[in-house]
Amino acid sequence: MKKVSSFKIYKIQCPVCGTLNQFRGIRPKAYVETRRDTDFCPVSRDWQDSRHQIKNPLLYFMATCKQCFFTHELNKELVDWKNNQEFKSPAFVSFKKRHLQELDKKDGIIKKMGKALKPSIDPFSSAVLKFLLGIYDENLKPVPSNYNLGRYYLRVGWVFREEKDKEKSAWIRENLTFQSLDQILESIHDQHKDYLQKIRKLKDLVEFEFAGCEPEMEKKDNKNRYHSLIDQMMEELTSLRDSVDQLQTIYRSGQHKTALPPENSLLKLENFLFSLKIQWPEIPVNEKEALKLSLDNYKNSLTNDLKGNQRIQISYLIGELSRRIGDLDGAKEYLNLTIDVGQDFIQRNSEDQLKTALAQKILEMAYQQKEMILKRKEKI
Repeated sequence: MKKVSSFKIYKIQCPVCGTLNQFRGIRPKAYVETRRDTDFCPVSRDWQDSRHQIKNPLLYFMATCKQCFFTHELNKELVDWKNNQEFKSPAFVSFKKRHLQELDKKDGIIKKMGKALKPSIDPFSSAVLKFLLGIYDENLKPVPSNYNLGRYYLRVGWVFREEKDKEKSAWIRENLTFQSLDQILESIHDQHKDYLQKIRKLKDLVEFEFAGCEPEMEKKDNKNRYHSLIDQMMEELTSLRDSVDQLQTIYRSGQHKTALPPENSLLKLENFLFSLKIQWPEIPVNEKEALKLSLDNYKNSLTNDLKGNQRIQISYLIGELSRRIGDLDGAKEYLNLTIDVGQDFIQRNSEDQLKTALAQKILEMAYQQKEMILKRKEKI
């Protein structure tokens, strides 16, 4: 049976500069999220095609034009933008003008981030930069969406977190492997001493057994066989000891030293983003900064106009993100709001279990996080 590709190619003409782009999007059901963190960050996932297991789907969340670096969420609105009123509105015409003006700047943010995109070489950095380009473009709109900014910044935090966990795990695996090697060599060395003592004892017992009167020819042959085999064991043990000594010398001479956390894509990206902060103060350089910016935008998006599950979800995220950055009082306030809004929503829609399922799940999480905060404050 032919395996269906996990990806679909979209050919989309850029709404800003007219360049024809090819974007890779993920097909529905290409992977399943098996576990999520308390801020909804996917912790583990199973791809139908195991070759993609290490890939982060967030790399394909945003689409960036290869020519002008216009960036938009890769969704139905972008795929069919020519029939979408949003892209024909005066607001988009205004945005398009501002985007091209920013692009024309010699050392502009858009150009710097766009040219740093290398999806095939550095997918982690490219995923972060594409979200940041999308955030920058969102802020160029006459009326930016705080809700979208909150979503995008949150996902930047998730990408940072996954990469940090991945690098930490790789570093631990490497060091544990070589620490285990040293321990095994030491164990073999100790066992060698033990065997050597036992063989010497065996040799003494043979001498004692055949000591005294002149032995018969048969006994003399047996004695010679004993000595021959014991000498052979001694030679093999000596060879083993020499090999172990050489391995320990190689290990301890500095040819392998405990590895430091590698200066790879994570640190390089942090340094690159930090260099852009003078031009764009709202650019996050790590997970915590991204979560803080997400929190600020979600707070601004939480209006009375929001209804149902969306209001419950955003108030919960505000509480959870507040907890993660250390604002326990703010976290408690918004988790209480989540519980109040969630209980009211469930009560008013009690006959529709499908409609209230998500609200019930978020409500349970809000109770758990609130209890965690109370315990932490008691310890403080």
